[in-house]
Amino acid sequence: MKKFIIPIIITTVWIFYRSNQYFEGKIYNNPEVKSSYSEKRFFLPFPKNYELISEYEENGYEVKIINTSDDISTLNGFYQEILRSKNFLKDYEYESDNTQEFKYSKENYEINIILNKQEKGTSIIFRNLD
Repeated sequence: MKKFIIPIIITTVWIFYRSNQYFEGKIYNNPEVKSSYSEKRFFLPFPKNYELISEYEENGYEVKIINTSDDISTLNGFYQEILRSKNFLKDYEYESDNTQEFKYSKENYEINIILNKQEKGTSIIFRNLD
């Protein structure tokens, strides 16, 4: 019986040592916090000289409003060409004296761009649904 005591003590000490190594890493880990926030990447470029006015979410749409000194007709052609080159299909286009609006969609993604002529440039409203 005495010849089994030393191997039992060694085995017990080894088991406690290994279990402490295993749980030591688990104790000091910070818990992973999961949230519903997700950063969506906006794929359209902004004009060179723009000022971000507002950015919010409304009814599932991500809305960005910017001001720029670029001309409304230049911006209209610029954004429509980008959307066509990315294989988006035009749903509608509306034009009045100081406003141009168009909507493009592709699969489950849609984007609506509203260009408003201002005194010193153009304001742009991007509404996209992903």
